Amino acid sequence: MLILDDDARPDPDALAAAVELLGARADLGAVTLVPVHPETGASEWPFADAAAGPRDDWPVMGCCNLVRRGVWQAVGGYEESFFLYRNDTDLAMKILAAGLGVHCNPAWRCEHDSPAAAQKSVRWCRLATRNWVWFARRHGRGVRGLAGAVLGWAWAHKLSGVSLSRQWATLRGALQGWFSEPPAVPRSVRPDGRAFAALLRLRFRR
Repeated sequence: MLILDDDARPDPDALAAAVELLGARADLGAVTLVPVHPETGASEWPFADAAAGPRDDWPVMGCCNLVRRGVWQAVGGYEESFFLYRNDTDLAMKILAAGLGVHCNPAWRCEHDSPAAAQKSVRWCRLATRNWVWFARRHGRGVRGLAGAVLGWAWAHKLSGVSLSRQWATLRGALQGWFSEPPAVPRSVRPDGRAFAALLRLRFRR
């Protein structure tokens, strides 16, 4: 299955290589392409550029993903309760927690012309923050799970800027994430915290 945002345009050669790789390796559940701006070439995942080559334990997904249909069904696809925000990375985590790989080659790119990537709406601030806290509670374990939830919450406040409405929406989202039960993961998914810890190292390392 090719899961593609409506404002995304994968590089044809990269997509063909991804299809070939997924067909050749039964240990992979998915392949994801790196989202870049169509005009500037700036990556939405600068941490991917710092990665030491292709990886099979990639804990992030974005605007262009190849997923085996059987794997999609087994892990429950996108979590409906997340509604748009964080559901792609949650899918990557579920696939990894089901014992399969998620492959990312930093050279395989997909153009993504999304204004949401640059400017965050009030809705984004609330729902993305709530979903991040849920996400950390679903996939994180122990101190790292708690620390990851707090780091993501703090980062959302930074992205909210000086707008009081966005700051308030971020706080509301965090409270909803902490004081409501996150959706359960399917039985085939067994998070152990390792993929979540890998994500934190990618996103917050200096």
